[in-house]
Amino acid sequence: MDWDLKDASEQGSVNDLYWLIKKDPKVLDKIDDIPFVETPLHIAAAEGKTEFALEMMRLKPSFAMKLDPNGLTPLLVAMDKEQTRLVCELLRVHKDLVCAQGKGGMNPLHYAAHIGNLPMMAEVLKFCPKIIGDVTSKRETVLHIALKSGKLEAFQLLVGWLRRAWFRDAYIWENSMLNTLDLDGNAVLHIAATKNVPQVVRWLLDCSGFRVNVRNSEGLTALDILQKQTQWNNQEMRNMLCRAGAKNSASLRVSESFEAYLISPIPTNERVFVRFFRQRTMLSNDFRNIVLVVAILLVTVAYQAISSPPGGFWQDNCIPETNNQFNITAATSPSSHEVSQPPHRAGTVIMGRYFFHLLFVLNTATFYTPLLLIIILLPPGFTSFLLIISLALLFLSYGASIAITAPLPSHYWFVYILVFSLTLAFHIGFSAVFTWKHGRVFSTFLDVGDSHWSWLGSQKVNRFLSQEEVSNVE
Repeated sequence: MDWDLKDASEQGSVNDLYWLIKKDPKVLDKIDDIPFVETPLHIAAAEGKTEFALEMMRLKPSFAMKLDPNGLTPLLVAMDKEQTRLVCELLRVHKDLVCAQGKGGMNPLHYAAHIGNLPMMAEVLKFCPKIIGDVTSKRETVLHIALKSGKLEAFQLLVGWLRRAWFRDAYIWENSMLNTLDLDGNAVLHIAATKNVPQVVRWLLDCSGFRVNVRNSEGLTALDILQKQTQWNNQEMRNMLCRAGAKNSASLRVSESFEAYLISPIPTNERVFVRFFRQRTMLSNDFRNIVLVVAILLVTVAYQAISSPPGGFWQDNCIPETNNQFNITAATSPSSHEVSQPPHRAGTVIMGRYFFHLLFVLNTATFYTPLLLIIILLPPGFTSFLLIISLALLFLSYGASIAITAPLPSHYWFVYILVFSLTLAFHIGFSAVFTWKHGRVFSTFLDVGDSHWSWLGSQKVNRFLSQEEVSNVE
């Protein structure tokens, strides 16, 4: 680099910069042609010359992404020198800088966590929240970097951000980051156990996606690591992990490997699921919406049919074997006489018992089938879970309506309740099995055109790749 240009960059003199450009219009192009070079923007970033740096970015935007011989972008250089104001201005002008990676695949958030600069970390997260999910060339998350660097406040900031995040798939991100193994085969819990940092374990145990029995590449859990340590007292950490359900590797069930799963024979039930899922992935969103509308319409009509049956309901009581009875008379001729009626209670259906049974069977099939179809078409997630519970309660309400309005004798009431209770249990159980099976079958086929279910498969793959050992208790 020209010494005059380097001096102008260190001094932050914009006038000297343009004097040099006037002297040699290609002075900046010569630098840009070199793949790895310390640009004037690197120098200005190190010195904190904000005005000069912004002017240089305007003249040569490509300088913002260039790596110097140390593998650092200008933004990373500014972070290394703790030029917080310049970092904020660079991100404000060029937001893509937040994704630029330097040596070892470290992005700005990784670097800020490495040096423990909390204001810079907060600023980077404001510009690009999802950058927290990036990993380095060593497969380290930003949590790994903060913990290995001994920056506990930075680690606490990141955990607090993960626990407060509410964007789409935030839970999946939290689960993945807390349990990801680095290139050495260690999750953050294993590192915390090796360093004997109880405070980190407390923070991790507060996270919903944290798993205490994940094994590292050596097949050890965090509890195994603590039990092998003799150089310091780690009883506090061991007690915390045991209360959270931690086990040693000897008491854990070995999970099925990914290759063993692919080689194993396909059972009949899984073939059925695979065939069904292949058909399901062919459904477009528009067609799925149409099916949902029709299903909801059928559910509404079926419920209306049972709440307003043909013939209506009895408005009085007629129970001969009790003292609370009276006869109903009807005028069929000029002289009235008593009319014999079947026993009934107010609110029960007027139609005969056998006709009611026929209505019950047909209407229940009409009500249950689209209701189950709605559950199948719902994407997974907490909102869908609440909706499934609501649909289950609706089905229970339907069963209670039939049981209450059924014609006498009254012992049929208990039969109807039993039938609907069993059906309801099957209803919820099938939904749970369906969700689990869907994630397992699609574990390796994530690009199936169905974004609603891809996260289930990705989690299954992560468990296979990390060779997670699952406790029998868990």
